[in-house]
Amino acid sequence: MSDLIKVLSIDDEEQMFLIMKMTVSPLGFEFNYASNKEDIPSLIKEHEYDVAVIDYLMPGKNGLEVANDIRLAIGNEFPIVFLTSKELDEDETKRLINLNLDYMRKPFLPQILSAKLKELVSNNS
Repeated sequence: MSDLIKVLSIDDEEQMFLIMKMTVSPLGFEFNYASNKEDIPSLIKEHEYDVAVIDYLMPGKNGLEVANDIRLAIGNEFPIVFLTSKELDEDETKRLINLNLDYMRKPFLPQILSAKLKELVSNNS
């Protein structure tokens, strides 16, 4: 049995996943990547992920829509953090807070992302 936190990275750019995997995995995480946004809820259930890291801005179905799909299928308590290069305005920030979703700006510091993921998983257990 592994003590690693299982993270599903959902992004249209595999490079961001590879960066997270290289820099954050050594801090106690197992990262997996998904780009097919249609199968995410079943993937999370099947592999029992602890948390999802979702790109906020993706073509087609955006990060909020993917998060909504996850929450509808799994429940509102599943921890999700968005990564975004976009400066979120006050309304967007309030909406994320009201939906109990967290976010971080890109580029990120691995130690900060690690701490945030551990906190989200701890708060959910």
